[in-house]
Amino acid sequence: FTDTSDYLNVKYECKCFDQLLSKGCLQEIKIPPHGSRLVTIQCPVDQKLSIRELPIRLRLIYQKNRSQGLLKDGELLGFDQICMGREELAASYYASISENQNQDQQNQDHNQYQDKYQDQKHESCENKTIQCMEQESTYLVDIGLIQYTFSKRTGLPVSIVKDGRELLLEPVQYHTYRAPTDNDRTIKEEWIKAGYDRNRVRVYESDLIEENEAIRIHFTISLAAVSIQPFLRAEVVWKIAQDGMLALEMKVRREKDFPYLPRFGLLFKLPYEAGEKVTYYGYGPVESYIDKHRASYIDLFESSASQLHNDYIKPQENGSHYQCAYLKAGDFECFGAPYYDMNVSHYETKELAGKKHNYELEESDATYICTDYRNSGIGSGSCGPQLIKDYRLDQEDKI
Repeated sequence: FTDTSDYLNVKYECKCFDQLLSKGCLQEIKIPPHGSRLVTIQCPVDQKLSIRELPIRLRLIYQKNRSQGLLKDGELLGFDQICMGREELAASYYASISENQNQDQQNQDHNQYQDKYQDQKHESCENKTIQCMEQESTYLVDIGLIQYTFSKRTGLPVSIVKDGRELLLEPVQYHTYRAPTDNDRTIKEEWIKAGYDRNRVRVYESDLIEENEAIRIHFTISLAAVSIQPFLRAEVVWKIAQDGMLALEMKVRREKDFPYLPRFGLLFKLPYEAGEKVTYYGYGPVESYIDKHRASYIDLFESSASQLHNDYIKPQENGSHYQCAYLKAGDFECFGAPYYDMNVSHYETKELAGKKHNYELEESDATYICTDYRNSGIGSGSCGPQLIKDYRLDQEDKI
């Protein structure tokens, strides 16, 4: 047995969101085998707030303190992360930063867009900064800097124009399928039989509701493949605020006779350059899933769609990140309530699912962003038991 001081050093860093509060190295900590020791680490916070009101994260990093065998001095042995306080505040924190960064530009452009639209005969909201118009197959909502167009046939955005530039290459889609992993080799047949890979949206009702400072667009929908009964029904509400923020609320009921879902979320197809710089707050820097995130830790990371891709020999689902509160890729920003799983890639799901070898993959000229309410776990189905229930997306309601 070895005393800790003869084997490793412990570095630490204490953060609140992405702000470093303190860091240091706990050298020569003498802990005998089967022993313990109390160590005090200073982590200064705002005196007006208690630690329970802030998301404080302490990361302990273990490094070899001398060369030994194949291990070199300073080599990383592992880490632990201890999260305290209210981590669910991360989304609102990054939303407030984004709002502050854009506020000056919004104020400058606001009068310009008011002048542009004051003579047009739109059906306007009580607050004149939001213009809305119902057409035969769409709803158009104009906040000046941003214009949203929603399809009455799908209940989803088909166009998002910001500063005169279209952000979407294709209409937004509901995403209920993933490129099967090796561990999905059995369940994937049930997923395909259920039609998760080819879902179609049916809208039963839609309504646009004007409020004092926002617009709400309500849809009653179902998801199903052609000639198969719906596997999911939902009440969907899109809320567009005065500042252009688009929020989504859903009450979902999954039919219990269908297999658990691989994932459930939204798929955005954006220009290629949107994936050149990706910033996210969640589990990283390596890919992470509900049952596969012990090698990851929570922090603010910067990467790219190319770097986030994991080049498995057999193409499959890869590169997702668990429990994200914030994502920015180009002009695209997404805030969790409180969390979601995300994936940014230059490869479409059907490209990954349709090729047998990684050298056959053809990179797209677009960036695909998946923001999932939840992604089912990876499991061990290729050589062991199927995915356990705790890691399946099989809730029957309130998804």
